[in-house]
Amino acid sequence: MHRHARFWFFALLVCLLAARAAGAAETAGPKPTDLWTGDWLTVCDNTGSCRTAGYNANGAERLITLSFYREAGAQAKVAGLWFAIYRGSSDELLPEGGSLRIDGKPLTRNEILTPQEIAALLEALKRGSSITWAAEGGPVWQLSNNGALAALRFMDDYQQRSGTPSALIDKGHSRRPVRAPAAVPKIQAAAATATEQRRVLAHSDPQFAALREMLEKKENANKWRLDGCDVFSHDEWRTITLDPLTSNLTLAEIPCAHTGFNSHNAYAVLTRDLNHVVDVIDSHITNDYGLDEQGVLTITGYWKETAPGDGQSWETWVWTGRRFVLASKSNSGMARGFDGFAGIPPLEFTQYTSQVLPPKKKRRSGKP
Repeated sequence: MHRHARFWFFALLVCLLAARAAGAAETAGPKPTDLWTGDWLTVCDNTGSCRTAGYNANGAERLITLSFYREAGAQAKVAGLWFAIYRGSSDELLPEGGSLRIDGKPLTRNEILTPQEIAALLEALKRGSSITWAAEGGPVWQLSNNGALAALRFMDDYQQRSGTPSALIDKGHSRRPVRAPAAVPKIQAAAATATEQRRVLAHSDPQFAALREMLEKKENANKWRLDGCDVFSHDEWRTITLDPLTSNLTLAEIPCAHTGFNSHNAYAVLTRDLNHVVDVIDSHITNDYGLDEQGVLTITGYWKETAPGDGQSWETWVWTGRRFVLASKSNSGMARGFDGFAGIPPLEFTQYTSQVLPPKKKRRSGKP
């Protein structure tokens, strides 16, 4: 084997082995999961925390959502909140003096629920009672019960509460332990140490065709998320941006999709000679990268569904010195019109969370 080829082979092997070891540590803990059923959903993250939310029936103009959140652990309390807005074609406003109601009886006007109100709402959902928001004699905002019990049981099952006194739905006397909260993973971020400037390869650049061909072959062999990228089909997007990361690694930004609401760029870590793909960020929503307020090199992702009022998704990926790892992932659930309209922020359903430690500062050499 040629000396330079042997060097890059072993450099690539070291990076892949280190990435595998780092990935195993970073993904420890419960596996994030979710259930979408009827007009309700539950999303649980890698620490064991879960959020369940229900909405009005799809297509309604009088929008209402009810949400419960609970961390893992035997002593974890349930938090709850609700919102109601109007989002229709007329100038209708929320009536003054409205309240959240169970079977027509007022429960509360406060959007943040007390433990007693949460208990009353859970019992109402078990009975199949009508939960609404309305003012006396005014129009009614109707919460859907379709999927409520399945979503709440899913939270109980994930947190291993079913049949125990702390279950939301199927309470029991079992003394078996419930799921303990998992520690939030810590990610040690690293600084990009290369000093060379960013370089943009146009499709006329001699290196462009060879790099694109290599990426296409890797996509066909490994099914990385490069399929359908505009850089392989559209002249106007035929550029690849290269940003040196270290003395032997480079980040490639590859244009993939650009629509009215969204843009998506794929990202791959390459060897500096552009002959080997070390890693590809496993995402379909990444669209930007740069330094955050702590000086952490971060790839970010955002996606919004094409219909107004529909769901949004967020991601961040952090550079560790060898690869980019997932640091956070969340979405806005079914949304159903709660996308920031009327000053009400969308509910955020956390799928993955971590604590990112900023890059370590280099010690100054010489005497203090």
